[in-house]
Amino acid sequence: MIYFPASSPMDIARKIVRRRTILVAVVSIICLVSLYASSLQHIFINNSSSLSSYHGSPKISRLHYLIPSSTINDAVCAGIVSALVNQYPIPTLIGYKGENEFNAADHLAKLRVMNRYFNDLKAQDDDLVIIVDSFDVLAQLPAEVMIERYFEISRKSEQRLADQRGLTIEQLHELGIRQTIMYGAGKMCFVGSPNEPMCPLMPSSNSPRLKFGVKTENEDVRFLDSRYLNSGTIMGPVGDIRKFVRAVLDLVRADDAKLDPNDTDGIRIHHMDQWFTAQLYVRQEYHRAIDMNDGEYPADLTNLTSLPKPRRGPEDVTEYHVFVDFDSAFAQTQCRNELEIQFLKYKNHDLTASINGDFLQQGSAFRPYSIQMPSNVYQTLGIK
Repeated sequence: MIYFPASSPMDIARKIVRRRTILVAVVSIICLVSLYASSLQHIFINNSSSLSSYHGSPKISRLHYLIPSSTINDAVCAGIVSALVNQYPIPTLIGYKGENEFNAADHLAKLRVMNRYFNDLKAQDDDLVIIVDSFDVLAQLPAEVMIERYFEISRKSEQRLADQRGLTIEQLHELGIRQTIMYGAGKMCFVGSPNEPMCPLMPSSNSPRLKFGVKTENEDVRFLDSRYLNSGTIMGPVGDIRKFVRAVLDLVRADDAKLDPNDTDGIRIHHMDQWFTAQLYVRQEYHRAIDMNDGEYPADLTNLTSLPKPRRGPEDVTEYHVFVDFDSAFAQTQCRNELEIQFLKYKNHDLTASINGDFLQQGSAFRPYSIQMPSNVYQTLGIK
């Protein structure tokens, strides 16, 4: 799945829907079907994994594919087509023709239509849901592969947390800590002030220290680590995401009550779903670090103007099971990642793609290399 910034011209997407008149008609029909018939088709997941938040005997769960959008245009239809081609269930457009607080002109409408959908959804909490931004996300991998990757990414992420504490994953779960709500990663951190705790308190990724060679972490943002939560792509269990979205909206309402209407910059920041989502993610990570270090944060915080709120008591929830896909195995954000996104042509005899161009600008250190297509991708695509 590739996440394009909203400002991208989406050349590929527009070519898909403009190439022929008949294709436009077909896409329009598909969009209408997704509005009214999305409940008719689901992918069923035979989940014997212990990664879900809700335990018990293995059960059959469903996959939901949601696209928050109050309108239909070429980009939305291109996203729908990409999902259908890759064998996802018929996408559900949530918030279509939304008005007032559900109008997508307000970024927070995304959270409100998600909350309304989950409140009305008659589904098991173990059902998986994928939520993607409407104008700038194209599905690239088959649904079956994405489901496999989700559970594998979640398991590895939980194993890292368990290793940091000298625990097993089962013992980690007994503490109430899980990694189930997965967000895409980005290189940019959006804040109202550079001294806000949101950016420095976000965990570092697990990428190699010199991922881009000597240019890693230099002044060129393209060589920064992808460590920041990006709310354009989400995947996780319905039950966990439902609780988290409600908590984010509670934060929105509390913040609205104290917002100065004359603070235009603040208003802009405070109408971004990503800002509020990241606030709770940072608070979770802050308290996880404190709990690991006998009640003290293991770093110098003197340069920060404020810190995440302390726990007010046992009823004050700080653990939401949120984590970030640092390896971009779930979603590849395009913004500031243009050097890492290339079209690959796989050879037939061994299913590898040769990388002969120095896309990451390594200079004399560059050596051509090959990338292997995973066998589950090959099998799921049904390539002959």
